[in-house]
Amino acid sequence: MLVRLSIAFAVVAGAVLLGWLVNRAIARYVRTRAGGLDPSTITKLHMVERLVRVTLIVAGLLLGLYLLEIEPLRRVAVGVFASAGIVGVALAFAAQTTAANLISGLIIAFVQPLRLGDAVKVDNNLGTVEEIGLFYSRLRTWDNTRVIIPNQVLSKNVIHNYTVQDARHPAVVELRLGYGADVSWAREMLLQEVCVSGLSLAEPEPKVEATAVDDQGITVRVVAWAANRSHSWDLSVLLRERAAARLAEAGIVPLAIQGGALGSRPPGAGPERPAS
Repeated sequence: MLVRLSIAFAVVAGAVLLGWLVNRAIARYVRTRAGGLDPSTITKLHMVERLVRVTLIVAGLLLGLYLLEIEPLRRVAVGVFASAGIVGVALAFAAQTTAANLISGLIIAFVQPLRLGDAVKVDNNLGTVEEIGLFYSRLRTWDNTRVIIPNQVLSKNVIHNYTVQDARHPAVVELRLGYGADVSWAREMLLQEVCVSGLSLAEPEPKVEATAVDDQGITVRVVAWAANRSHSWDLSVLLRERAAARLAEAGIVPLAIQGGALGSRPPGAGPERPAS
């Protein structure tokens, strides 16, 4: 009995060790290829590492039970190995949410509506994808809060991904000017501030347009593109500050200065800073 117990323990320990070695090997590969791997590949490697580790550990435990030659335990192990499909169906009914999260995690890792490092928005949660696990994924928000989202929720909801295709994002600032204001001067001033900001891109070209006229005045809007959503937020903040200063220097009192990164939260929704 002692010999069988030793062998079973060695098998389980070997499976755990092999899982750890796989984990180390993938982590070392990712580190050595730092900068050479795209987020899509890194996301897939992390999911493969988790799947292999869990499979090895479960297989090692079942094989260890079988090698103990204790009849009730052997029947359990043999039943699991021989009826994996039936057990899988039973587990799916017994733990449908867990199974759905696992399947959703696999779909996310390989179809990739989001990847590690992407800036995304899910259910008003805006942040950077920090981890895609077997059952849950984790976002890091701008204030360093971690938002844990079940993979099933991710697969069912609309995901705003600001990185996956094109990370460029527009900064939008609007000035509400009275009818006595010089709109041409305001247009030139805004374009000058965009050019000297150091955050705007040459393409798409920045634009300043009069977008509305009402009984109170004229709305002038500048749209300037930045490299990513975080930079567009910084650019919009800078443009609002500089526009207010330049208007004050010119003796112009604006009716309002509004705007931010396009797609930011509506007024009254509380502070929010885009993910990097």
